[in-house]
Amino acid sequence: MTILLLFLNIFNLFFFKKHWKKLFYLFLFFLPYLGYIQHQIKENTILAPLIHDIVFLVPIFLFIIFDRKDLNFIPRDLKKLISLFFILLLVQLINPYNEINFLGRLVGLKVWIFYFFMMVVGYHLILNKKDLKKFCNVFSIYAILPCLIGNTIYILYFVYGFQETLILFYGDYRSAAMASQNFAQFDYGIFKYYRNPSTFSYSAQYLNFCLLALITTITSISLSNSLKESKFYKLLLIFIIISAFLTGNRGSIVYLAIFFTIFSLQHYSLKNIKFALPKLLFLIIVISFFYKNFSMIEEVTSLGKTYTLNTFFSNFSENMSNYFLGTGLGNATAGVRYINQDLTVITINEGLYWKVIVELGVPGLIIFMSLFFNYIKQVKIIKIKLQNYEEKILCNCFYAYIVFQFIVGFKSWVYFEGYPANFMFFLILGIILKLGTNQYIENSYD
Repeated sequence: MTILLLFLNIFNLFFFKKHWKKLFYLFLFFLPYLGYIQHQIKENTILAPLIHDIVFLVPIFLFIIFDRKDLNFIPRDLKKLISLFFILLLVQLINPYNEINFLGRLVGLKVWIFYFFMMVVGYHLILNKKDLKKFCNVFSIYAILPCLIGNTIYILYFVYGFQETLILFYGDYRSAAMASQNFAQFDYGIFKYYRNPSTFSYSAQYLNFCLLALITTITSISLSNSLKESKFYKLLLIFIIISAFLTGNRGSIVYLAIFFTIFSLQHYSLKNIKFALPKLLFLIIVISFFYKNFSMIEEVTSLGKTYTLNTFFSNFSENMSNYFLGTGLGNATAGVRYINQDLTVITINEGLYWKVIVELGVPGLIIFMSLFFNYIKQVKIIKIKLQNYEEKILCNCFYAYIVFQFIVGFKSWVYFEGYPANFMFFLILGIILKLGTNQYIENSYD
């Protein structure tokens, strides 16, 4: 199986040599299904978790390098922060107190820096408004089938049983258990919530995909050329929201609320505040009603408070003292266990920020947070440039997504570093950087 993956890598390098964008859109099609494939081949190759990198992303990266695409588009202040972050990563790579072997450290390094290059892919993927519309439409439409499969699976849980459905879907007990976190389920009175991975490796990846599909679908609504097209993407948006609930992640209702609240605050200006206020008031009333009458929402909200205020700050001073300068790359990277199964990954809790501190220390956290603030800064700058254009809605969506990442980082690293958010985040950032160029405006509107 390892040989097959390497063969596919070489095949794509030759077959798509002059058509890297076609390979990219082929990747978008397969993106939702690679998790299922990973489960099927994991016993036959150690490279199973890297199937998307080996078969698709590495060839795309190489094509862009060989074509000598412009790499000097990143704003100077962001470039300085990325360079500083890279220097810190190299220091932690050779950290003499790091007990992880060098191969494990390289895995940690790959997780931190590999997908920054997706900014280059996103920047050169889009030439004009037509390209942007194509990307958003394709990603949104490709979301239909995995969401349909996921929703069907969820319904079958109640018909045939939770374990029985997943075992039938994956073909064996072990794969089904891994995909569902050992068949995790939650009982909220008359309502049962089940882990639902759809065609992904596990349910959090499926939710990541749904959240990203929200961004492209909302943008597709704005870029629609007709009322019929707009209605289609509005219905698709509702379908994706429902699918996000049925991923089986208890926090989905909170995550969706965070995203749409921040998006609404960005999207509605003072001139149309008269429409925003009634909607906001209606939203508050609906949330209050559900919070008071559905135990699930109240319990999930309470769980979120516990993670944010209690679990995250548990033994805070002791942990800060132990990991102030970091322990080096790989120590808090889950992927290292694939090459060293005896390794005990350091997990203070699931939070993204503690993962940063464990490996990179407090200096690393400062740089990491500075990068996030700069991402927001760049989005705001480009939104101002696009003030009179429909594309600004993508900036509003991505702004909300970045803020969402800020908040959910207290709970888990999965929603930023997990598939497919780990590379799609930087891809969309690269696209937005392109939208702010004079070249894009001229190609789209002149």
